[in-house]
Amino acid sequence: MGSEPLSAEFDATSLRLACRGKRVSLKVALMDQRVVAGLGNIYASEALHRAHLSPRRRASTIATAAGAPRASAHLLAAAIKAVLNDAVERTLTPSPRASRFRVYEREGARYRAKGCPGTIKRTVLAARSTYFCPACQR
Repeated sequence: MGSEPLSAEFDATSLRLACRGKRVSLKVALMDQRVVAGLGNIYASEALHRAHLSPRRRASTIATAAGAPRASAHLLAAAIKAVLNDAVERTLTPSPRASRFRVYEREGARYRAKGCPGTIKRTVLAARSTYFCPACQR
């Protein structure tokens, strides 16, 4: 089992170690319970969007050739924690106005970030729907 994402042990280093040498896409790796425990399809898409990382990007690219975590590993670890913490917060204090997701099941919608010209796209990775903004996520 991978690290529990809301634990203190989960960080860029643990994420980079879990993704080391993986040739699969980053989205597929994140849904592997040996990489991150309990992170499912929806929150993997949302975290990748917050970190501005393409779901198609190879998982091993979040580490340098020497094995150190890249900035992308730090961004992704923080985004995973933020997405999950927001989900917990929404359950504790639901708001009818707050949009639940930024990209999940929003295919064709414009992403509303200032200066982003992107439209949310849907693709399939490992037989799962994946939503992303091609303008923001590289």
